[in-house]
Amino acid sequence: MSDGNLSKLQIISYKDDRFQQQEQSISVPVNPDKYTRSIIIEYNKEQEQGTQGNNPPFNRTPPEELQFEFLFDGTGVIPGSKNIQSGIEEFKKTVYKIEGDIHRPNFLKLLWGDLAFNCVLKDLKIDYT
Repeated sequence: MSDGNLSKLQIISYKDDRFQQQEQSISVPVNPDKYTRSIIIEYNKEQEQGTQGNNPPFNRTPPEELQFEFLFDGTGVIPGSKNIQSGIEEFKKTVYKIEGDIHRPNFLKLLWGDLAFNCVLKDLKIDYT
C-alpha cells in the first residue's frame, strides 16, 4: 500500500526468472501520467462444420502487458535529469541489452506505488521531439 509519498517508477533488472540475481536498478526521471494494463483471453477460432460458433472453446491466457510512456528531458528543467542520450542508454542497458551469461535480455521488476509487476520487455519505441 502506498504511504502517500511521491515515488519514482523503479525498474530493477534480474538475470533469473525467480528475481533473485539482481543486475541493476534505475528510476525514471519523470513518472508516466498513466499506464495501460492489457489482459487477454484467447479462444479457439476453429469450429466444427455446421455450428454457429457462439461458444468457442477456451485456448489460453497470454501474459499480461503493461504499456508506459516515459519522458527524458535534456533541457535542465527537471532536477537531476541527465543528458537525453546518456539517460536513454542507461535505460536501454537495464531493460533491453542482451546479457551474455543468460543469452537474452534481463527479467524486469517494475515498482511504482502499489504496482509491483514482474515482466520482460516486449518492445521499445523511442520518439525524439
